[in-house]
Amino acid sequence: MTIIVQSTASASARDYAWLQASIAGWLHRTDLTDVIPDFVMLAEKRINGDLEARLAEGTTTLNVAPEESSVTLPADFQEMRSVSIVGSTLSALTYVSAARFDEPNIVAGPEPRAYTVIGNTLRLAPTPQQGCSLSLAYRGGVPALADMGGTNWLIETHADVYLSASMCEALLYTRDTAEIQKWEAKYANAIAMLNSYSEWDDAVRLALPTPTI
Repeated sequence: MTIIVQSTASASARDYAWLQASIAGWLHRTDLTDVIPDFVMLAEKRINGDLEARLAEGTTTLNVAPEESSVTLPADFQEMRSVSIVGSTLSALTYVSAARFDEPNIVAGPEPRAYTVIGNTLRLAPTPQQGCSLSLAYRGGVPALADMGGTNWLIETHADVYLSASMCEALLYTRDTAEIQKWEAKYANAIAMLNSYSEWDDAVRLALPTPTI
C-alpha cells in the first residue's frame, strides 16, 4: 500500500514506547503498565472510526487469477474509492450492490466491469477469463502499533491524536470524570485538524456522474 503523507514530524522520536510512557506520565500512575496497551488498542479503534483524512488514503495493486471472481482486500481496508484494471482501456469499475451482483447484464462478458465488497472480499463481475491486476484507491486505517514494530504513519506525523485518544480511554478506566472532559476536547480538536487535510470532498463526489454498465 502507498500512503500519501503530509509530514508534521517533530525533532523527537515518537513511537509505541513513547506513547505508553507518556500515558503513564500524564496519569501520574505507575501501576497501569499491564493495561496501557489496552488503552492504545481502544484508541486505535476509535481513531479508525473517526478518520477521514488524506493521510489515510492509499493505493495498492491486487492480482486476480484466471477464472477467479474474488480477491482478499488489504488488511487495513476501510472504504473503497475506486477500482480499475491495470492496462485496460475501460474506465474504473462500477460499484454494484451485492443484491444485484448476479444479474445477467452484469455477469456476462470476458472482462470485469463491476465490483462489490462483501466482508473483506472484493468480488468482480464478469469473472476475468485471463486474470488481471487491479489498481485500488481506498481509505485505509491506522495499523496497530503493537503489530507494526512500534511505529506507523499516524504516530510519526500526528502523535497528539494518539495521545489524546489513549488518554480518553485511560481516564474512562480510572473514572476521572473531571480530566476526561479536557482530553475529550483535546482529541476532538486533534482529529478535526487531521481530518481537515482530507482531499476526498463529498460535495465533489456527489457531483461526479454515475457510471453505467
